Amino acid sequence: MLTQSKSGSDAVTATDTSYPVATITNNSSYEVVIYDVYNPSKGATTVPYEYTKLETIAVGATKEVQTIRDVSMLQAMYTGTIEQINDFYCYQFPIKVMSVMQFSFGDPPPITYSIEKTDEDAMIQSFLFHRFAMANPDSSLTKNLYASLKEGSVDSVNDFFAGTKNFTSCTLSSWNAIQSWLQMFTSGWQGPYFLYEEEPDPAPSDYVPVLIATLDITSTATDNTATLKMCSEDSKGNPVYADPPETTTIIMNGDGTMGDSNPGQDVSVSLTPVWMNVIQTTMKDGVPTSNYIVGPVVTGTIANKKVVSTQVARQLPSKKSSGSAQQESSFDASFGKICQGVGLLVGLLMLGDFAAKIGKSAKNKLTKSKEKAESKEEFEAQEKTINETPDAKVVSEATEQEATFSSDASKVSDSYADTSEALQEDVMMQTMEDTSSSISNEIREQVEDGYTPTEDFESAVQDLETSFSDAKAKIESGDFSEASAELSTASKNIDITLQDSSAEMHDWESQSLQESSDAVKDAASASEALDEAQDAREKTLENEADDSGFDAEDEKWPETDTIPEEL
Repeated sequence: MLTQSKSGSDAVTATDTSYPVATITNNSSYEVVIYDVYNPSKGATTVPYEYTKLETIAVGATKEVQTIRDVSMLQAMYTGTIEQINDFYCYQFPIKVMSVMQFSFGDPPPITYSIEKTDEDAMIQSFLFHRFAMANPDSSLTKNLYASLKEGSVDSVNDFFAGTKNFTSCTLSSWNAIQSWLQMFTSGWQGPYFLYEEEPDPAPSDYVPVLIATLDITSTATDNTATLKMCSEDSKGNPVYADPPETTTIIMNGDGTMGDSNPGQDVSVSLTPVWMNVIQTTMKDGVPTSNYIVGPVVTGTIANKKVVSTQVARQLPSKKSSGSAQQESSFDASFGKICQGVGLLVGLLMLGDFAAKIGKSAKNKLTKSKEKAESKEEFEAQEKTINETPDAKVVSEATEQEATFSSDASKVSDSYADTSEALQEDVMMQTMEDTSSSISNEIREQVEDGYTPTEDFESAVQDLETSFSDAKAKIESGDFSEASAELSTASKNIDITLQDSSAEMHDWESQSLQESSDAVKDAASASEALDEAQDAREKTLENEADDSGFDAEDEKWPETDTIPEEL
């Protein structure tokens, strides 16, 4: 949420010129707006920051910025499209953080700052880093991050970033700035969210996820909104929007959670957004390809019901649409695993808390040091010592929580593997059940019409059923790769039978076997694609210790469903 002391395009005019003036040059790629950023929190209470617009600086320009406090935290911020972040339109994306405070000794030097392309790169890299690291706590990258946080100093975290391959421009300061931005602005969490009631554990055998609401977070040049719409069910159990409509505007609370903009008047909402790997399968040249892609997920409560979001719907909340049986089956198979993983990822937000504490502690010490310093050289020496010195509280907390972090990170990895296996099991079991049912129905109908199945057809069906039995046994034992191979072989055997014996078969027999072969082949391919994606993820995280598989050229975002309009 944005809070400004003055809205619109005009900057605030400071009436007290006794406050420091900073001369700022903008050498970045973007026109930036300089904001005074003030944290009004008292004690342990966290509220949204107040952003006061001070000045706009064009690319290549230099301006004197009159501050409005003795000690100011300024941020150069950019509103517009950022190519490296999925071409998203971002509101007040931070480009540089500047602390403005005048020395107290006799003839202090002028306060000058230069906003460079490296500052811009640091913030964009910090966003991509945060997204990847939080979704992959089992990666070497995140484990190395934890080790640097446990050392507890500004320098230990900065040294960590300097040792990476893709994030060398990042610093503790830029990472903290990005985390603050994500806590203050919905713009960082763009996308559709379908919020389902959290699956119970254990879930009943006939459990069907219930859609509670949709959340549409939009960020464009003309629309910066986050709208939650409550859902219900029609007489057939299909999801529809509540009637009369129940709509709530969602804002960031300033502490990393989302809530209702009008507490007590609308539906009660408390949601926490996190980054999570999702498995998505696309077709390339007729072959399914699965990938792990990092996307945003929210979890929390709506109207006192625990919810977890997805970016694709089991069934869209519309009177004119319905989900396919396969889509619903896949959703049901994986949703419980997603619920487990999201809950663990929320707990791992403690890494960001450690970083914020290190940064805040160092900042407070630097402010006191600047107040007392009798020369710039003295302050710089003290700054070096402050940045080198561990924060004892963070060291203690991180050491105490290390076992929990390691355990939960491992459980997150297991939840990703469990989700993949659930999808593999579903696609293979569903296909086998559908294929067997389809063949049985076809035989019954043809026999009723006076046809007698040929020996070759009956033999092929019997072999297929034997393969299904073997595949099911392998699935039950957890050997999904062998189950996929069994189905693939079954499809090839049918093709051989058709090649050798189709001339002796009835047309309906050949067609039935061909359809069965295609369905089984597709299921095996889909399962193999999921297996390959899981293997690739594990090998990448193990083999690339520096950045654990991050690839800036392949930072896709998940494909999503479009939230339908109310009908």
